[in-house]
Amino acid sequence: MKFTNRVPDSWKGLQDLVAEYLIVAGYRAITPCEIDTVRGKVEVDVCVEAPYDLVKRIICECKYWNTPVPKEKVHAFRTVVHDCGAELGIIISKEGYQSGAIEAAKFSNVRLETWDTFLELVKDKWIDNKLWSVKTMTAKIMNYRDTYEYEAERLTDEEYPRYKDTCTNITDFVEQGLLVRKSDLLNGSDFIQRFPLYQQSESIEHYLDELSSKLKETLDILERLSVKPNKPNRFLSTVRSFMEETE
Repeated sequence: MKFTNRVPDSWKGLQDLVAEYLIVAGYRAITPCEIDTVRGKVEVDVCVEAPYDLVKRIICECKYWNTPVPKEKVHAFRTVVHDCGAELGIIISKEGYQSGAIEAAKFSNVRLETWDTFLELVKDKWIDNKLWSVKTMTAKIMNYRDTYEYEAERLTDEEYPRYKDTCTNITDFVEQGLLVRKSDLLNGSDFIQRFPLYQQSESIEHYLDELSSKLKETLDILERLSVKPNKPNRFLSTVRSFMEETE
């Protein structure tokens, strides 16, 4: 299954999607962004901060052109990257690069990417972060389904049937949220293929978005109940350990 089926349909769409994928992957991305350089202020398409990585600052330039990017644009972008103190510059081009542009980027801190190769750069971190979000919601839902700790008998007569129906209807999605691994997503394992939600999904992104939506809807219902879990963080370490042990 492909990572995503989404393709930018305009320059702004390319710019916005680049920032969106970087944000979900765990970076701080702003688009557009005005930055300071030694020559004054410059507006860049996407400015990325990565405080916990070796590369702390990344500048992205988005080229939704119908022709390959020439070397002059690479030279100009290299200057901006250097003048603002960024450790890395990335150009994302719709139609690739002229041979001179590829040569101009050699031995520099500028990477030349297409939309597809950019997605490959961020895919692993995107999936890691999205999966962790899914598993965090799953852990919270499991608190409400815990028959030993959750005091469902204290719910009102109106709440209890809604609680039971909600817990029953979410069983399949809780199983996926707890047990699905990155390797299942990347390899299309037999385990994940037995779930209807996965079978109906067009991409890994689509599947995780749909699973997140189902879990969030359920959590919203449960968190509005008058009775709260006695140990709200009980299952968080369980899902964290499972994620670490299986990847």
